[in-house]
Amino acid sequence: MTKDTKSILFILAYILLLTIPFSNKAYHIDDTAFLYITDQISKDPLRPYSFVVEWGDSSKSGTDLNDTPLVFYYMAFISWLFGRYEVALHLSNILFHLIAGISFYFIAKRFIYNPLIATMILLSTPTFLVNSHNLMLDVPVLSLFLLSVFLFIYGVDRENHKFLFFGSLAAGFAYLIKPTAVVIIPLLVVYCLLKKKSKYI
Repeated sequence: MTKDTKSILFILAYILLLTIPFSNKAYHIDDTAFLYITDQISKDPLRPYSFVVEWGDSSKSGTDLNDTPLVFYYMAFISWLFGRYEVALHLSNILFHLIAGISFYFIAKRFIYNPLIATMILLSTPTFLVNSHNLMLDVPVLSLFLLSVFLFIYGVDRENHKFLFFGSLAAGFAYLIKPTAVVIIPLLVVYCLLKKKSKYI
């Protein structure tokens, strides 16, 4: 078993340790709005925002929620398979935690001596840990963001077009989770310029 394989298994075990005890946590904060979108997708997949929601002290259109729907389609699929239960939806988000952890591990491996410790620090930060126990979009967008950076960096360094293609695809999916992910584009451009490989921009 290679060192990387052992590290990935450790990351998986660590994520499970930090998430499974909270998998039955009640929906709260913005989870409610996201469940409205998920329910609407289950009813009419082509019209994810065609509903009215009671939000604050007034009624609002679903379009006012201002979130792109990729994760909500995923949540609708999980709900269709297992029902709209806290445990099912929270455990389904472990996929994003794993993507974030493994992607960050390989980014860190490229730049520092001990990438596993850096990854454990990321997974233990309050922002990551707290947000991993709700349905909000922070961890999913971070996971695709990190996946894109990991694939793109390795693609540029190895001049591997498959890595570059899938890194660009992951960046597109990150944008479809949360439009603020567009900031990844200048970061990847800067990396190409620093490596003097502007042809990959």
